Amino acid sequence: MKSTVTSKGQITLPVEIRDQLGLEPGVVVSFELREGGAFLRKGAFDKHPVDRVFGRLRLEKPVDTLLDEMRGRSLTRTVSPPDRLGDLFLEIFGPTRGEDVEIPPREPHDPMDLE
Repeated sequence: MKSTVTSKGQITLPVEIRDQLGLEPGVVVSFELREGGAFLRKGAFDKHPVDRVFGRLRLEKPVDTLLDEMRGRSLTRTVSPPDRLGDLFLEIFGPTRGEDVEIPPREPHDPMDLE
């Protein structure tokens, strides 16, 4: 498809393009220069709509906490101290799975050595 630029710098968009994009009289379009040509977009967005609101959302709680609440569990329950991990395992998998393992005492940020 092609069109000719008038002396006023106007073009007529082929009907197939207007129909496909839903371009009615008065609809704003934007043009973007690209390598080898130009890109026509319905609407006058300089950026993606999400880019315009990025960083404006302020949460009262950390995202992990909100996700755990939506999933119906508490974050503190899933990261229990070592003496409660066995109870959590039994609750999730039942008493017939696994075997007894002694978890050595450790500092909260030290790596565990299970050998």
